[in-house]
Amino acid sequence: MLYLYLLVLPWAVDYESVPKTVVIQFVVSFMMISIDCISREIQNSFGYDANDLPLDDYCESILIGLNFALNYRMPKALDTGEGTMQNS
Repeated sequence: MLYLYLLVLPWAVDYESVPKTVVIQFVVSFMMISIDCISREIQNSFGYDANDLPLDDYCESILIGLNFALNYRMPKALDTGEGTMQNS
C-alpha cells in the first residue's frame, strides 16, 4: 500500500515545477520507506537476530534472582534471636 501511494504521489504534487516535484517525491519516499523499515524491525524484536532483544539472558537473570529470593534462609543467630539487641 505504501509503494502504491509513493507511485501516485507525483501526480498529486504541483505539475508546473518538475524539479520541485522530484525533490518532494524523493524526500517523502525516503522518509516513508525509512519509517516502514524501522517499524518492521521493531515489530519483530523477539528472535535470534543480532539486533533482537536477549530474552534468554533476561529470563535467566530473573530465574537466578527468584531462586535466591525463594531459597534465602535467615542466619541462625537472627532466626532465634541470639546475639541481637532485642534480648539484651
